[in-house]
Amino acid sequence: MEKTQGKSFDLAVTSNEDHKVDGVYVQAGDGTLQASEDEGCIEVWGWPGPWNNMAGREFRGRYELSIGRYLHLLEEMKSDGVNSCREVLAAIADKAIQVTA
Repeated sequence: MEKTQGKSFDLAVTSNEDHKVDGVYVQAGDGTLQASEDEGCIEVWGWPGPWNNMAGREFRGRYELSIGRYLHLLEEMKSDGVNSCREVLAAIADKAIQVTA
């Protein structure tokens, strides 16, 4: 039986006035994650709905991971067909040190 790959998460970035990426949104099958860079770390927030409906938004942690490394990780996961915020959070925890919960 041939395994079929489903749709992966959607990815969007925000940038500052210097045109440097300063935020990343991931919209997956189980909700949305928002990450922004602060002093070499990323702060991650998540909620159960799409990115234009932040109802239920909760802080998911601060991790020692640059926004660039986070984007690289997301690109790998997207190419693998990942469509879960839970899997993205697990990958972040695997690759980075959690600074705060």
